[in-house]
Amino acid sequence: MLPFKRLFAILLLAGIWPLSSASPAFGWGKDGHEIVGKVADKHLSAQARQAVEELLVDNQFTSLSDGRLPNWADAIKSSAVYRTKYPKMNEWHYIDIDVKLEIGTVTVDPMVNSSNNVLAAINKFQAILKDPVQPARDRREALFFIAHFVGDLHQPLHSAERDNDRGGNLVRVQLDATDRHVKNLHSVWDTDFVKDAFGPMSLADYATRLTNTLSTEKRKEYQKGTVADWILESHKIAREKVYKDKGVEIPAPGTPFKLSTDYQIEAAEIVETQLTKGGVRLAQFLNATFKE
Repeated sequence: MLPFKRLFAILLLAGIWPLSSASPAFGWGKDGHEIVGKVADKHLSAQARQAVEELLVDNQFTSLSDGRLPNWADAIKSSAVYRTKYPKMNEWHYIDIDVKLEIGTVTVDPMVNSSNNVLAAINKFQAILKDPVQPARDRREALFFIAHFVGDLHQPLHSAERDNDRGGNLVRVQLDATDRHVKNLHSVWDTDFVKDAFGPMSLADYATRLTNTLSTEKRKEYQKGTVADWILESHKIAREKVYKDKGVEIPAPGTPFKLSTDYQIEAAEIVETQLTKGGVRLAQFLNATFKE
């Protein structure tokens, strides 16, 4: 961890650096999705960039780095028009895989629980995006959904749940032992730990730093695998890290659990890696989609 990030975590725990209150969230917060989009924009191939630009002609969004684009799928949730067009869209942001399953039995399939999950949605919209016969508006919206959902699946609690806790939304936690404000485990991973990760940097500068400090070898490593592989990777993080604090399982709903300083510092580090992977992999996914 960089020195400023450790200092930021300490200031946060001391109550010196304020964080906004997080309501029950749907995916990475707005900052997280914007970071994923900005990182992805830096890794697009020339062919994919041209295809994205053509889809965005005469549209309000300018590029993947425009924070509104990767956040579009959350922004439309209150729209009656889009609720009619995509009635199952709220279910497309996650895939529930129980962290209590035996490790050898954990698999990912578009039909896990239902076909309305993040993997099935990404497959669905990739087919639309790569089909030039589809209406331009539908292909453009497919791009918006994919940009959001690839980010979502890298938030570990969008690929996991425990005892039907809605991806940690029902697990009550506190970030500071002296703070009586109770949050839920999902929301702190969506927003608080993202803010811990980028600290005082602007989102643009942070995305640039993530890209500039990423080695070619590490980038190639991140690009490997399928969407299903990336989901299982996130699930493993939830199983081994998110639901445990210093090796102790964070309890189910009940008395708020006070997260340790070590947990919060490690969480910010995990989030930074996941945001980087999300951006690199979104670009890789679009590069492959538009190459075919």
